Amino acid sequence: MTPAERASAVAFALKNCALESMTPSDATMRAAVRYEHGDIDVTRLFDDADDDRDSAVFVRTIVLIERRWPATTDLDELRAIHRGLFEGVFNDAGRLRTRDTVRESTDDRTRARNPEAFFPANLIETGALNIATELADRRNLNNLDRGDFIRQLAHIYDELGYLHPFKGGNAMTLRIFAS
Repeated sequence: MTPAERASAVAFALKNCALESMTPSDATMRAAVRYEHGDIDVTRLFDDADDDRDSAVFVRTIVLIERRWPATTDLDELRAIHRGLFEGVFNDAGRLRTRDTVRESTDDRTRARNPEAFFPANLIETGALNIATELADRRNLNNLDRGDFIRQLAHIYDELGYLHPFKGGNAMTLRIFAS
């Protein structure tokens, strides 16, 4: 990767973590600066980073950006991204949730306890197939004018957000998928 690409990967990883209130350690950030400047490669960045959760997810984001993942535009791609981000961090990295889930982060207690806040767990694979089919029908959003691209990406992103295929880490996974 070029220095600009490495700097972009670090900036993206920082933002993706910050949106989840995650902060990599100072030692991890020092290693990230060395990586940005090309003094160390991504493997060494992984070795030099701290083992805390926030640092691990930050570094795993950079690794995903550099090494990529199978771009299948379906549930397999989401699972690959989730596994890449959270393997060794969550026990269920890359595995679909098996229970209906509720929205925890709201002041509206009635809405928070509503099991329909997200897609039913037993239908995740069907819902994901429908979204992947819709994306394929839209030619994976290729060759669109900016306005059309933004509208269609927002629709797909919203559908995937409602699908909520994993117990945790969905938003981070979706931001990488959309990138």
